[in-house]
Amino acid sequence: MITTAAALERLRPDWIGLWQRAVTAGPFQHPDWLLSWWRRLGGGELFVLAVRHGAELAALAPFYITTDAASGERQLTLLGNGVSDCCDVLLDPRRSGAKAALAEALKASRACWTGYDLRDLPPDSVLLSIFDDQPDASISRDTPTVVVDLRGGVEGSLLSPRMAADLRRCRRRAEEIGVLSMDFASSEELIARAMDALFALHHARWRARDESGVLHGPEREAFYREIAARFARHGWLRLLTLSLGGRVVGASFDFQVRGRAYHYIGGFAPELATLGLGSLMLQQLILRAVHDGAHEFDFLRGEEDYKRRWGGVPRPHYRIRPKQVAEAARMMMEAAHAGVA
Repeated sequence: MITTAAALERLRPDWIGLWQRAVTAGPFQHPDWLLSWWRRLGGGELFVLAVRHGAELAALAPFYITTDAASGERQLTLLGNGVSDCCDVLLDPRRSGAKAALAEALKASRACWTGYDLRDLPPDSVLLSIFDDQPDASISRDTPTVVVDLRGGVEGSLLSPRMAADLRRCRRRAEEIGVLSMDFASSEELIARAMDALFALHHARWRARDESGVLHGPEREAFYREIAARFARHGWLRLLTLSLGGRVVGASFDFQVRGRAYHYIGGFAPELATLGLGSLMLQQLILRAVHDGAHEFDFLRGEEDYKRRWGGVPRPHYRIRPKQVAEAARMMMEAAHAGVA
């Protein structure tokens, strides 16, 4: 049981080794993402369960506990909650007893927490089968991700004739304003400038709606800058900027890990919203993903219509809560819908 940031940081080398062996794990389970998240955005108490086979790390469940001030309930949640589109534990596939050991560790720690809310779990998460055996647990569908299969290429399989024509029209309209160029930031200096542009464009877009957006705040900016630097060192970062007439008017923060491209977040000048700049950037990002050997392009959480136009297919994710909490949430939602009706 790991309860301090220093002890968790010391685990980094073993954690990286486990991540490398857990071949289906993605960037949101990597220690670079989660350690940065805990430093910048985390709160509550660390409660990480580590299972070893001899000296080797065989499983890691990166939990933390938050305490409700009014009720005193101590809720178990996975690190990265909120900004991670996929949360999960890590398990060494070579160690057949790791899952049972992790389940036993969770059972033994039950006195330390009174509730739990485990969100954005992928379909193959071992937590689903562990909690499926618990009589008080409710497993329900969470917001799915939307994934495009890239194995057939782009031009021939993803773009309908109408969509290809729309993209050409978007490009022509943009080029009527000025020279259009798109570039992936590579050097440290260019990454810093591109991140500046991303924050400015994202904030401008949300200010136009009188909202703050998910990148708002100094700690969030620091988190994403740190992730950009770390992912760039791994060769994972895909940070795209779009310039029109010499001015950066679009930016997208993406990454590619283990043959999967992830479209995380972007922004563009709100006054140019009708030009379709987002579609032009997506085309460039998908072309780059195919060029770099990705077999899928993950739009991540949400089922927005534009994702389906690129051939995206929903991939289910799951949420685990106590049955009474899930039932109360369901009743509140039904009451809210009835009120609107």
